Order: sequence, then structure tokens, then C-alpha cells
Amino acid sequence: MFNYCSSNTTCLSFYVYLTYEKTTTGLYPFVEMRELIGSLLVLVSFAYGLIEHFDEKVTLTPVRNNELRVDFRFNSDRRFDSRTEVNDFLTFSRIIQELLNRYTVHKLTVTMAHGRWNLDEWGLPPQPSAPAGAQVFAEFEADGEEDANERMKFLVEALNGVLCTSISHIKVVTAPDFVVLENHKNQKRNIFKRYGVLSGETTCTENLTRLRKLLACKENGLSTLLHPSKLYNSVYHSSHLVIEQQCEKIQCEAKMEVGVTVVTRNPSQKGQRPWSFADVFDRKLGSQCKIARSSQIDIIGPSGEITTTDIRNLTAISGADPFDVSIPTAAIAQKRSVVKAWSSQGGFEQQHGMLTVHITNDYSASKIQVTQIIPCYVHLRYSRIHWKCDKGGNPTIVKVLKNSKGSEAPTLLQYKMSLSAGQTCELIIPFDKHLLRLEQYPPDANHGMHIPASSVFVEKSQFSYSIHSNAILVLLPVPDFSMPFNVICFVATAFALVFGPIQLYSTLWLAPVVKKSQWGRKVHRAILLVIIVFCLYAHMMDINLNEVRRGIETYFEKLNELK
Repeated sequence: MFNYCSSNTTCLSFYVYLTYEKTTTGLYPFVEMRELIGSLLVLVSFAYGLIEHFDEKVTLTPVRNNELRVDFRFNSDRRFDSRTEVNDFLTFSRIIQELLNRYTVHKLTVTMAHGRWNLDEWGLPPQPSAPAGAQVFAEFEADGEEDANERMKFLVEALNGVLCTSISHIKVVTAPDFVVLENHKNQKRNIFKRYGVLSGETTCTENLTRLRKLLACKENGLSTLLHPSKLYNSVYHSSHLVIEQQCEKIQCEAKMEVGVTVVTRNPSQKGQRPWSFADVFDRKLGSQCKIARSSQIDIIGPSGEITTTDIRNLTAISGADPFDVSIPTAAIAQKRSVVKAWSSQGGFEQQHGMLTVHITNDYSASKIQVTQIIPCYVHLRYSRIHWKCDKGGNPTIVKVLKNSKGSEAPTLLQYKMSLSAGQTCELIIPFDKHLLRLEQYPPDANHGMHIPASSVFVEKSQFSYSIHSNAILVLLPVPDFSMPFNVICFVATAFALVFGPIQLYSTLWLAPVVKKSQWGRKVHRAILLVIIVFCLYAHMMDINLNEVRRGIETYFEKLNELK
């Protein structure tokens, strides 16, 4: 019997009768659990109006002769009544729903990536585009700018615990006016936007584990292929979490997408052997997600054809008989040309620097929106910031500039412009380096500090996407951190040498010494010395103590006779 109870204290009970079939190993329940669980969820959904779905998919795309791109997508959605069903869950993550409700989030995107996406060889990057490190983009309701900043602060702290990251150290948070990410391009009124980047953030296996815990199937289905040791031992890997909620009166719809993208190399030496699950994930697919609405594997061939395998229709998958695929190693011949962006650093001496953002358009006209965040630890030379373009000169540019507010907010530069086919433009940003306060330096100050990667939103006539350049490591002037230690040691030593005698003579107690007779002590010491010498002599001569005692008695008897 299965019981389901909702928040309105109403319960449903389902009685399931299992038939048994005799085998050589004994009795086992003969029932198709996938249809059973699916039927139960449908009954519950119709009974309460709560509808939830879970879909999983993996796409395998050869990008070069010895490189393979793997894209995991896990999507969950739910429709519910905000009055009675906000606390009822079937497949949707409860903690994600609590984040949406607590911070009135309309849309949230969190990405973590390691490595640099190769636009020339791999084509269009996965959306939402992820720069190296971590980024957070949030759209939520608030009472004002100060309330929005507070909500963003607590939201980042909550995400830090949910995903087991260190994004709570994000200090580069700003409010963009133009589009930064492709999935946040829709403009809404009375919605506050906050965008933060942490370029030095590293990803670890625990991040992947926390993402798996958000899925409806954590130990079955395609999620079992998320093996950290293989996925992180790759050329490039990124992960993202996108959540969204929209409400119309009392009916709400929440969506969540967990994505993982990996580009790995063929382990074979010549790169001619076909790929398999064992090569990519160090394991085969040994189970199914019974509650998934769709569960499929897409393999993209060299000419772009897609081969789809529905895992739900494979009844023979088990731990003893796992499922595997064979993927050709030939790269896809045709790749969609994309706009390219990269950043470089220049300057002279240790004080002056220059950041240059290079953007090269593809073979068709494009509308782009460039976003560059400059942290407060570099000082911009605003009068010398300019664009330089070839093929027709500089286009018409719409600019947004938000000055830095110290450690509270960085400088935000945003530009909107149109590029002709094949045109290359450069955004030149001169800056100066200055000494910071002691508490503003990171633990490893000699390593340098990052300027986040620039974001470029590209809008074509039929589609749009976003890309990121590379982050820049700036070596700031660093003071001698050992100097305070040396000063403390020198001052403490000098203070001890000067104050020591003063303390000694100011606290020393002076009292007269009265000489007493020492004859009693000397006699006592002489007797003890004689006894010790006698004991040593007796020990060396093997003299029996009883004989000594009798000799002493005889001596005293003779003395008595003399009297």
C-alpha cells in the first residue's frame, strides 16, 4: 500500500498487488515498476492539481578526431496552487522551491567552469555561457535598491551552502542594464537584476555531488554517468543551475535545469577507436530512472544526423547487463560560425596597465552587447577608454557607465553596437595600479587578482547567444608583508633590553642578612659524611652489618668493665 498526504491533511492510499513468477533462483515480484510509479504520480497529480515532470538527456557530439563533447541536461518542472500545494513535492527539489519563495526569485542562473571554451574548434558554447570560475545572475523582487543588495547577499550565502562552493566571496556584484546572458534577455518591469562574478573560483567533486542531490533520480538513470574522476580529468568542464518561477494569481509554475558540459579526449593513442561509455565515464549505464517522463541519449554523427535512443524502452538494462554505445571518432564537418571574443593585457611599468577586449564578427551582421566589470582595486582612466574598429570605422555605440562604489560595487561598462560581417573591434581600457589596504589583499597576494571576463551577447536575425572572453590576472603592487613582523621583533627586543633592568631594580626587595652560627650544621654534615664513608667501606670489604653491631656491643661492654 502506498500513501500520499498533502498539506491539507488529505491522504490517498493505493493498493498494489504484485504477482510472483517461479524461477530457478526463487520468487521475485513480476511487475513493471516504471508504469506503476508513473501511474501513481499521475493519480496524485489529478487528485490534487499538482503536476511535476522530470526529463533527462545526454548529447554526445564529436568535435574533433580525438575530442568528444558531452552535454547533460536534467529538467524538472512543477505546476501548483500557491495557496495549498506550495509544500507538496513529487520530483521537484524542495530546497530549490524554498529559495524561490524566500527570496522572491523570478530567475536565477549559477555557472561554474574550468578551462577555456575553444570557439574555433568546438563551435557555439553551451548556453548559458560560463566563464572560467563562477558567476551568478539573479532576477528577483525587492522593495528598493538597498533591499535588493541585501537579498542578493543572503541569496549568494544560501547558494554557497546548497552547492558547496565559495561563491560567498563574490564581491564583484553589479546591476546591469543591458543583456548579459542569453537566458536573461527578456526585460521585466519592477524586477531587480544582480550579476556577480568570481573568476578565481575552482570546481571540485563536491560541487557535482551537490548538483546530483537536486535531481529526482540521484542513483539511477543518466545521473550515474556523472563520475567526477573522469569528468574533471578533461579539457573543459562546466556546470550550471537555472531555476525560474512565474505565477499568475494563485497558479505558479517552477522550472529547474541542471546541466553539465564536458569536452574530453579519446584515451586511445591514435584516436581511431570509437568512443564508448566506459571510455568517457569509466562505467556503463546500468539502471533506468523509472520516474522520468523522458530519458534519452542523442548521438550526433559527422554529417549532423542525430541518433536518439530512448532508455525507457530498453528493458534489459541492469547492473549485470549494462547498456553501452559506440560513437564514431570523425569530427562534424560543418560548424556554425560564431562571434569570437578574447581579452589581453598590456601597459608599462608596474603602475600603468591596459585591458583590451578583442571582438571579431563572423560572416553576417551582428548586434552585440558587451559587458565588462572592473573591480575596485584598479583605477580606470575614463578619458582614455575608447573603441577601435576596422572595416568602416567605429559603429554607433550606446554606452552605460556605472562608477565604482569602493568595495560595495565595481565599475560597470556596457556597450551596445552593430558589427558588419568580418569586422573586428577592440575595447581599450587603460587603468592604474595602486596599493590597497592591508585587509583588501587576498591570502596569496603575490599570485595577483583577476579582472573578470567580458560578456558578449550576440543577437542574430534568427537566434541569439552569449559568449565570454578570458579573465585577466593583474599583478598589483604588493607591500613587504614581512615588514610588520620584522618591526614587531625589533621593537619587542629593544623594549625588553631597556625595560628589563628597570623592572628588575624597581621590583627587587632589599633586606639585611643576619649571620647565624654554622657549627651545628657543620657537625651534622660531618656525621653524615662519616656514615656514608663507613657504608661505602663496609660494602667494598663485604663486612656483615651483624658483625659490626656485635663489635659495637663488645666495645661498649669493655668500656663498662673498665669502670
